[in-house]
Amino acid sequence: MTDSLQFPRWMPPDDRQTLNNLYSVISPASEFGRDVFVRLVERPEMEEAWKEHQKKFAQVISFGDLVFMAFFTWLCAVLNQFASRFPNLPSHLQLGHRERELAASARAIADEIRNIDPEIRADEGITDATLTEVARVATFFEHEAEIASASTIIAPPPHKRAYANAPQVAFINTLCAARLWQPPLRRPYALVAVLVNVVFDLPANSLSDADRVMHCYRSRSRAKTRGP
Repeated sequence: MTDSLQFPRWMPPDDRQTLNNLYSVISPASEFGRDVFVRLVERPEMEEAWKEHQKKFAQVISFGDLVFMAFFTWLCAVLNQFASRFPNLPSHLQLGHRERELAASARAIADEIRNIDPEIRADEGITDATLTEVARVATFFEHEAEIASASTIIAPPPHKRAYANAPQVAFINTLCAARLWQPPLRRPYALVAVLVNVVFDLPANSLSDADRVMHCYRSRSRAKTRGP
């Protein structure tokens, strides 16, 4: 795998820039996630998704943002499925734990610096700017922890969460239910079908289409009506 995205010719320049920026963040973090992101950019089937986007949804979201939305939804679906299967994970393995610990450490360091005699701080070159920067670091990690916590309510596992394809169902339900598709827009069944096929790298004999996606989403709506 190369270190840079290989954009298809049909990809507009603005979307290329958006996706390059996102890839620069995702790529060093996880080979697992990187593979999915690369498929969303480079797979030939994505031209079909782009055409569907251009015809019906370009006015509500850019294609680059749609790709990231699909990637982030997949990530949440996979993580939440894992968390649902192992609900009693130790705290240090739970999402956002590391960020919360780092934020708490940065706050503690800032408090200790404030308790140092001002003359000693001045002699050691510890200024108010130092305190500001430490507080900024704490705020950054607190924000990262909030994002991690928020991701636990995006793409929750479906009612039958033990199924092997539960992340796919969560992915479909979340994208189809997005508030972007307000009337007069229809639900993006055909668009989501392409995305789920690419994201989950489905084999030829298991590909989704618009009808399958619609059935999956409507089944979810009926399940919510019936309740547990």
